[in-house]
Amino acid sequence: MLTLMDVAMAVAARSGEPAERSVVTIGMKNNFMQAATGVLRIKVDSVRRTATMAFYAAKLYNDQGEICCMATGTFKHLKRLATRNAEFIVLMITSLAHCS
Repeated sequence: MLTLMDVAMAVAARSGEPAERSVVTIGMKNNFMQAATGVLRIKVDSVRRTATMAFYAAKLYNDQGEICCMATGTFKHLKRLATRNAEFIVLMITSLAHCS
């Protein structure tokens, strides 16, 4: 559940950012309230954004609409690093996907 919440908040933190910028999680606090069953839904809210940081809160709901987990996350904006041979890597992954 934590990975799911971390990714949801990171996606929200990246929304509206230029393509050459990314985010990295630098802190996350969570509270589990009950077991999560069925189809899960996450609601993410922006708490604050600065030029270099983003702060978010997330709630994870079960299929009855009950809160199962709450989390807050702190994300650092980073300049995306250039990837060498990115086209080659994409071609290799695509080729491997077609082989299986």
